Amino acid sequence: MNQTLRDLISRRSCRKYTKEQVDPVVLDAILKAGTYAPTARGQQSPLMVVVQDHDTIAQLTRMNAEFFGAPGTDPFYG
Repeated sequence: MNQTLRDLISRRSCRKYTKEQVDPVVLDAILKAGTYAPTARGQQSPLMVVVQDHDTIAQLTRMNAEFFGAPGTDPFYG
């Protein structure tokens, strides 16, 4: 079984995050993979935004929670 198939079969969702920044080399690889991910009939251009600043993340968390009518919650799971 190839590695990609093994990864898909064994992957699990994780919502326990750390404050550690993603290594720039790893981040570039993730963004490149996302750029080549399939889209609906090739009609969508991928747009990815990386936010690693704590204050900006906190502001986006508050805004997102308010938008969905759940102020005071953390829709990004920390």
